[in-house]
Amino acid sequence: MSEEKVFYISLIICGLLCAFTAWKLIKLKPEKLQENEKIARWVIPGAILGLIDLLWCIPHAVPSLLPESYNQPLMILAVVVAIASWKYLDYLFSRALGGFMILLAHYFLHEAFTWRLDARPLFSLLCYIFGTAGIFFAGKPYLLRDLVRKASTDSKWKYGTAGFLVIIAIYTLIAGSTRLAGV
Repeated sequence: MSEEKVFYISLIICGLLCAFTAWKLIKLKPEKLQENEKIARWVIPGAILGLIDLLWCIPHAVPSLLPESYNQPLMILAVVVAIASWKYLDYLFSRALGGFMILLAHYFLHEAFTWRLDARPLFSLLCYIFGTAGIFFAGKPYLLRDLVRKASTDSKWKYGTAGFLVIIAIYTLIAGSTRLAGV
């Protein structure tokens, strides 16, 4: 499969995930606040997503720091770090989600200009906002919990965040599916 098709498929997957997340945000109820605010501290999904983040970072680090012969030891180290973070880090899902959002925004920005995606200025703005939110979730992981709290109790936060995710979903689904059909 070509890199171009992988990019378009990843746009579609991102759109579906953003739409699903927006739907889940809209369904948040204040009565289930205790249950919902635990999302930021999910351990197993956080460890899995953290491992994906670490493995995704290896190809970016190797060309600048180490020769390619270090790929396999770095992969083993990534697994060890994921297991250690599972055991010792708090707010693991929030940290891993933030890292994933940063990596995804970088990937989408790079590929959007490589494959000349339509409406790149709008898409770039969406990616920068998405990546900046990822920086906040990774650096201050309790902010994801606070966002869930706000979205549960304040309709402005709920519909504002869900609306942003719906805009991303619409753009990525349209861009990915129309480009994929033409490839």
